[in-house]
Amino acid sequence: MRIVLCCLLLFLFVIPLPGRASEVSIESASILPRGPLWEVTPVFRWQVDPPVIEAIHSGVALRFQLKGRLLKSVPLWWDTVLESQRHNLEVRYFSLSKQYLLKSLDNGQQRGFLRLDYLWQHMGQLAPLQLPQRASGDAVEIRLRLDTGALPAAMQLPTLLNSAWYLDTGWQRFALPATSAAGSVERPPGSQAMRKKTP
Repeated sequence: MRIVLCCLLLFLFVIPLPGRASEVSIESASILPRGPLWEVTPVFRWQVDPPVIEAIHSGVALRFQLKGRLLKSVPLWWDTVLESQRHNLEVRYFSLSKQYLLKSLDNGQQRGFLRLDYLWQHMGQLAPLQLPQRASGDAVEIRLRLDTGALPAAMQLPTLLNSAWYLDTGWQRFALPATSAAGSVERPPGSQAMRKKTP
């Protein structure tokens, strides 16, 4: 029975489709002061291929890691990471209610969606990153990636060979907005990505 299940998972979710590849990128990010913190809410752009969607509809839970870090730029050297934070998010489909559930595994907060594309659009809003405001910080970096290690054991190795499962934005940098002495934002939040990245 296990052999049959493994073969089914292989053919449904792992065999790659020619010329196709899943992709996720960070389109923009809202960076706002909230008391002593920066609240960072990314907006993602998604292209998710059929093997991933079929896996969700078959009851496979997908786990994502959303990471953020506060940086201090160092000329002609690697930038310094001042603070960092990570959120663990889970995407799951419930066939009885025909709802897609986005859940924070850190605090249990969750939200249901009737369409999967709505879930993708709001993924960054469930648990915004919160990084302390530090005088030396001048940028934030954000990364979202699918945790393939959390997939069922039968899928983990084969998915490494299939680009449909490569959902990783890489680190994307955004400038921090300038603030006045009173803490108000003097210029719009850094919604446009900067070119320079740290490793």
